[in-house]
Order: sequence, then C-alpha cells, then structure tokens
Amino acid sequence: MKAQRLGKLEQQRQSLERDFRDALVEALKECAGGRWGLFERNKGLLPAHLETRYLPESVARVDDLGEQVAQARVSLGYTELPELVRLRELRRAAHAGNAFGEPRQAQVWLDEIAKGSDLIASPEGRGGAVALSEHNPKD
Repeated sequence: MKAQRLGKLEQQRQSLERDFRDALVEALKECAGGRWGLFERNKGLLPAHLETRYLPESVARVDDLGEQVAQARVSLGYTELPELVRLRELRRAAHAGNAFGEPRQAQVWLDEIAKGSDLIASPEGRGGAVALSEHNPKD
C-alpha cells in the first residue's frame, strides 16, 4: 500500500476506535443503570423482530462501530481490538445461575476503566501512549 493511503487508513482506524470506545462507555453506563442487552444475556428469548425493536440504540451503535473497527484493523494487519475480544467473550460466556447480571458486569468493566485498565488505554491494549510505528501487525 502506498504511504499516503496507509496513513489515511491509520487515521480512519484511530477515529473509529475512539468512536467505538466512546460508544462502549456510553453503552456500559446505560447497562450499569439497568438497561439489559449489551452482553446478550436474554438473546433468543424474544422473536427476532422484537429483539431488534427493543435493542438499545447504544448497543446497536457499539455493534456497528465494532464491525467497522474490526474491518479497519484487519485491512491494516492489526490484531483484534482488546475491547472487542472482551465484549465477544462476555457475550459467549456460559451464564451460571449465580453469575453477575448485565448491570453488575457493566459496572465492573466501568470500574476497571476508571482505574486506568490497560484495555482502554491504547489501541493495542498494552497501556500508555503508543506510537503508530509500535502497532502489532500480524505476520
């Protein structure tokens, strides 16, 4: 890829990731406030058309931006965004009867972000400022 095109894609990726992180925090706050849907705990309980209808807008935004971020990272050879990996894992996790509900799960994640968790601190999930040349392209 030409350097100019690569630079433009890199800027787009950074912008998408900022937007995704902002949307994720918004969705986490909404979920922590009692609105279920972010972690898909009740997915499949309603007919699909009702699930779509009642899906919180913040969750739909997170999902949409997550797809865009994933595509941008793949096109640049980056590994998956840690926040997307974590969200996917939380959605797939088996939910035992004594597991945290979605609001509590969201609050735990928000608390980690507030404490400066390295999952939110940098594009590569390593914490601290990361120069563009320090990304982790796939081999």
